[in-house]
Amino acid sequence: MKRIYSTIWLCVLSGCLLAASPTFEVGVSQEVLTIGDPFRYEIIVTHDRTVRLLDPQIEILPPIMFSDLKKSKNRREAQQVVRFLWEGRVYDTGAYIIPSQRFNYFENEQERSVLIPTINLVVNSVITTENQQLQALKPLIAARLDVPGLAFRYIKWGVGLFLVLVIGWYVWRRYFKPDTIDLPRSEPLDLRTPEERARQALAELNQAGYVQVGDVETHYLMFSGIVRHYLSDRFSESCLEMTSSEILQAMHAYMDDNSLRRLGHLFEMADLVKFACFVPQLDVHAQMVEKFEQIVAAFEVSSKDEGGATE
Repeated sequence: MKRIYSTIWLCVLSGCLLAASPTFEVGVSQEVLTIGDPFRYEIIVTHDRTVRLLDPQIEILPPIMFSDLKKSKNRREAQQVVRFLWEGRVYDTGAYIIPSQRFNYFENEQERSVLIPTINLVVNSVITTENQQLQALKPLIAARLDVPGLAFRYIKWGVGLFLVLVIGWYVWRRYFKPDTIDLPRSEPLDLRTPEERARQALAELNQAGYVQVGDVETHYLMFSGIVRHYLSDRFSESCLEMTSSEILQAMHAYMDDNSLRRLGHLFEMADLVKFACFVPQLDVHAQMVEKFEQIVAAFEVSSKDEGGATE
């Protein structure tokens, strides 16, 4: 993959007269991205033995998301080269920046710092990679197909098959269908509380093991449905027909700030997985379930308190 680096050489005053200052290079692998494509943000530091580096703590602005730091070292003649690498993604279109970073290090046992400049990113919503250009569609466009003839042939066979099925259904209903009376079926009354139903649904979802087999999208689709069913049962709201933002707006009448914040995190992660094909880390699944269990526990305690006060 083609790497585009904007190289910035930053010089720092040395503590010793003859010691060479460390040099810094910073850049990204791509400055123009397609939404959801990964890119690399890298800081390369070249220094001698008088310098001791500290791992940088970078600051990022949403919607840019970075993975954990990856660090590597090698030697170039009498100097050491250290690479600090983060992999990032952006799930929205527009122009963004990676803000300037403060990089701290020790030179001759004296603490120093240098300011890493900003990096600009542009995120598009169309495919721009070289191997997926429009010219790949030319063979398909050049192919000549007898579309009217094929369409007429399939329509003719489809109409004939439909008429055969209709005649067969009429004969069966007129002469062979037994006379039966369909009685309405009574569903058993579910006496469980909304919290008990939600916990059982969570247990069944964990037992299904969608995350273990890599089907993260199905897991979060069913998890979002469990949350919506619980909110509908608990607060008598039509949450199954609402969007995530509409549900959060409706829950302002029932929840405190902590519960609203947890609920917002749940819907944000579910929407990222559903619409942006985002694959979170394994520990994120357990965190989402824990946040929902905290919401359920909070309203279970409040409902018991209200029942005790009524008695």
